[in-house]
Amino acid sequence: MFSARLLSALVLACSLGSLSAQTTPTQTVTQIVVASTDHTMLETLVGNAELAATLGGTGPFTLFAPTDAAFTALGTSTLVSKLTSTGTNLEKWRPLLADTLKYHVLSSETRAAALPATATQVDTVAGKMDAYWKVSVKSAAPQVTGVNAAGTVTPAQGEATVTAADNLATNGVVHVVDAVLLPPSTQRTVVDIAASTDFSTLTELLGLAGLVTTLQTNAVETAFTVFAPTNAAFAKIPVDTVNCLKNSANRDLLANLLKYHVVDGTVMSTDLVVSTTAGIPTLATGTANTFTYSAANTLTHSGTSMITNADNLANNGVVHVIDTVMIPTGFSCTVPAGSPSESSASASAPLFTLIAGLVASVFALAF
Repeated sequence: MFSARLLSALVLACSLGSLSAQTTPTQTVTQIVVASTDHTMLETLVGNAELAATLGGTGPFTLFAPTDAAFTALGTSTLVSKLTSTGTNLEKWRPLLADTLKYHVLSSETRAAALPATATQVDTVAGKMDAYWKVSVKSAAPQVTGVNAAGTVTPAQGEATVTAADNLATNGVVHVVDAVLLPPSTQRTVVDIAASTDFSTLTELLGLAGLVTTLQTNAVETAFTVFAPTNAAFAKIPVDTVNCLKNSANRDLLANLLKYHVVDGTVMSTDLVVSTTAGIPTLATGTANTFTYSAANTLTHSGTSMITNADNLANNGVVHVIDTVMIPTGFSCTVPAGSPSESSASASAPLFTLIAGLVASVFALAF
């Protein structure tokens, strides 16, 4: 007598027609998608995300392949517009699109009969090393469900039923599904990432500078790359300097310093090019508004900062964690005479100046 789990797997397999009859597969995962008349949108998006070669590579892969109807069911939204963008906008959203498509891929060949009876969370190839996004899989429908960044099964990120299982490929297997799955990266902004306890100082300063709403912008034309200093990074700066920046008289100066940590577009760590002359333009104003990527994970400004945690994707850009606040050359902060004393430190030192050379020496001592 067949178990319910095995019977379910056989029913799914029988729905494949001639494809399930293949004993020796001849097509890669990519070729199966291209050959399917029900996956024209998936084929287009795989091409836009530059994943065709990957899914045609060695593998093994398990692809949960959403049909055209599944993509149509997403409806219209800013997120959908980002994922289906073309031209210059595609350059902004290719990383998010790739992350979304990878969220449908496992780095193993998992056939229908191998799906567990009890819902089990497994790694996809989305996210990044040591922090791959997970999905929940089981043998009964819906077989695949999204999981949020906190590890909670979240149907709002997609619940997909396998409608045609075990399309065998030379490098894995393809299961046709009736819904699109959305990774945690599509559910958060760059500000949400900065809301971590490791970034409480940054979050406070963004609020004082009035930049929170700006960095929550949700538009197809707008993406941000944020180089986010940790609390430990801000602790390297003299307390008086931080208090100077917090003074209400220096809101514009604070905002410009924070904008020096923001680059237009979605710039992944692999997009950074080593150069000692070609500066990376930031959203800061003034002549000293660029920094350079001088070596692996090293940013050079008036001092140096190391990227310690790269490529944290959001639905409006990406965040790279850095260990030192970036200070542009010539930066200085003073509390204007007569301005209110907003902390004990600023009251005791109503006038002081931070010169970039001093900052550089402080940074040098910190390394």
